[in-house]
Amino acid sequence: MMNKKKSIVIVLILIVMFFFIKEIFLKPNPKEFVIHNREELTTIADELLGNLNDKIDVYREKSECPNVDNVDKLYLLSVNRIAVEKLKDYYEEDCVDRVVIFLKDKPEDEEYFQCGIYYSPEGCAIDYYGHPVEDIEGVYIYDGRPKKVKIMYRSEKICDNWYYFEDAVW
Repeated sequence: MMNKKKSIVIVLILIVMFFFIKEIFLKPNPKEFVIHNREELTTIADELLGNLNDKIDVYREKSECPNVDNVDKLYLLSVNRIAVEKLKDYYEEDCVDRVVIFLKDKPEDEEYFQCGIYYSPEGCAIDYYGHPVEDIEGVYIYDGRPKKVKIMYRSEKICDNWYYFEDAVW
């Protein structure tokens, strides 16, 4: 009887260790993942933008994504949701299109709440609201007074057309 309990405990420990090792060591770093898969990810992002009929679509599950070749490649990252935004044709403001991949990962900087990567077909860094920005290494703090929302946002270039971001909204 005691051997059976020990076996169960050992199996449970091994299962927990497997998931811990998988999460830590086998999960790709998003920035390195983009660098090594840039061409394929760019094709996927362009197809997602091409399939968008409205100004914004959000896919919370892989099954919600349109039929795009190799979209599974994105889900090798720990994807929380994907937002596809065609903003430049809908707003008079200077907005640009993008595909934003929100990750389940914790941001590198603990002051932020979420992180992810985004694709900009125009090759420009984009602020929280979809406007192009020049100082991509900066931290942007917005005070959305009408909505009583404060946003802290930072973005950095990974490679051509691809950026890493972190944000906090409160």
